Amino acid sequence: MQRWNDGKPPRGAQILVNDCNGDGRNDLISSIDCLGLGLAWFEQQAGTEGAMKFVRHDIMDMSSLENDFGITFSQLHALAAKTMQVPDGFHVDLVAGEPYLKQPIAMCFDARGRIWVAIAPILPRPRALTTRDHDA
Repeated sequence: MQRWNDGKPPRGAQILVNDCNGDGRNDLISSIDCLGLGLAWFEQQAGTEGAMKFVRHDIMDMSSLENDFGITFSQLHALAAKTMQVPDGFHVDLVAGEPYLKQPIAMCFDARGRIWVAIAPILPRPRALTTRDHDA
């Protein structure tokens, strides 16, 4: 077990909330790395002076040899599809995913019912702007 208590969440894409051990506290389930490998649940425990702390329990590590289930896979943000709730008579279908679409950032449907997806193979990274006096 590895403690996670530094105020930084795991690098998961979606973080699912569930009481995994029945103790009445919300625990977190997340990928260890949003686009990488690994799955863990983070057990919420009472910390000192009422603060909460989380203890990491690995379910699936970075290698199939390092977990009890003998499997490993990436793109665990697809777990969110399992928790989708839709009205009666509707269903959810996966129509495209990795490796066909990488880093989708927006989508829309046209009048003919086709789906259009914008992708960003390289996600923008914020950078500090600097100014220079070029007139000097």
